Amino acid sequence: MMRKTILYSTFLGAAALISFDALTNSSGAPAGSTGSPNSSSQTCARAGCHAGGPSVGARTVTITNDIPASGFAPNTVYNFTVTANDGGTGSARIGFQTSIEGGGSHVGSLSTNGNNALRKSGSFLGHSSSGINPTGGSRSWTFSWNSGNAPDQSEMYVAVNFANGNGNTSGDAIATQSLTLTLDQSISISEEQSVEDFTVSPNPARNWAKLKGLPASVTEVSIVDLSGKEVKRIYDVEASLGGTIFSLDGVAPGNYLVVPKASDVKPQQLIVQ
Repeated sequence: MMRKTILYSTFLGAAALISFDALTNSSGAPAGSTGSPNSSSQTCARAGCHAGGPSVGARTVTITNDIPASGFAPNTVYNFTVTANDGGTGSARIGFQTSIEGGGSHVGSLSTNGNNALRKSGSFLGHSSSGINPTGGSRSWTFSWNSGNAPDQSEMYVAVNFANGNGNTSGDAIATQSLTLTLDQSISISEEQSVEDFTVSPNPARNWAKLKGLPASVTEVSIVDLSGKEVKRIYDVEASLGGTIFSLDGVAPGNYLVVPKASDVKPQQLIVQ
């Protein structure tokens, strides 16, 4: 029977769904299994991972996100959802892995946001052992990406493994999708520089973070959630080259804005894990 290659359109780009042979790694695929350049174009359909299975057939993979139609901005957090549907083929387990790359390297930073259905392996993000059970033949995973200084036409790569759960290499299939991410060209050079001059690191952060590059006029900074509620305030901010280190005690995992007080400096995104 002839293999079919099915073409899908997704927001901000086009993605090709391709057939591979595979068997799911329930605890997460080895790093470098997205079919991307930094995966050497490999998925789990390779020796030492999985081999043997049918064509993709009716199985589908879609990628959605909250990047505006104008494109992504530098150093901004966006949410992505990957949804896999087995098309009625009866997959017992569904897993995935993704990476975002540009200019020959990984760009920005992917985050699980503390979701135990996900895990990171280096710069790759995918399912954990608790994130492989489909409902009605479908499984979705939601995660975030801090764009950092990602270049225009960065690419998101996704490989999804549809497995029948029989514990061997028969009956499973891998499909891949890719999505082109466009930089917002309306952002001026001066705006980009003002974002880069004020940094929060590490990002994502866990127990502490450092502010660096704020003007001397800024002495206080607020950490606010996405509803605008202040969850923490940092006093005595220093404009020195060393920056200001502050504790994240009492700040729950999630996405926040770091807002300089009494200043026209643009707020920065902060992910707390």
